[in-house]
Amino acid sequence: MSTPRTVRYAFPRPAPRVSVRESLANINLAEPLPAPLERAIKEIRNALHELAQPLAVITGTIDLLMLELDQHSEIFQDVKNISDQLEHILTIIDDIRSVARQISPNGGSKVAQPESTSPSF
Repeated sequence: MSTPRTVRYAFPRPAPRVSVRESLANINLAEPLPAPLERAIKEIRNALHELAQPLAVITGTIDLLMLELDQHSEIFQDVKNISDQLEHILTIIDDIRSVARQISPNGGSKVAQPESTSPSF
């Protein structure tokens, strides 16, 4: 009977990071947004919030696990890598939320209103 073999998985190293804020820095915020785009941005912000909440819980749990592990063990390094990747995902989510906040009405930009066909008094 053979002894079970331990398989180690190597996590790929992340590519150099480019900030979402840097990538989207050229958005023209002076122009009002069409109402459908404004609604889409609001939905994106809500979805990002829903995505960030469970990831924050997982990150907290991973951090607690790291406190229990020997810092020199292989498993600690794997868990630390998972923690680092979760933090990166949360940073991306925060960057996207920040950009969405800047171009939404709550962030100070104007929303294009449909032109009224009724007479003004």
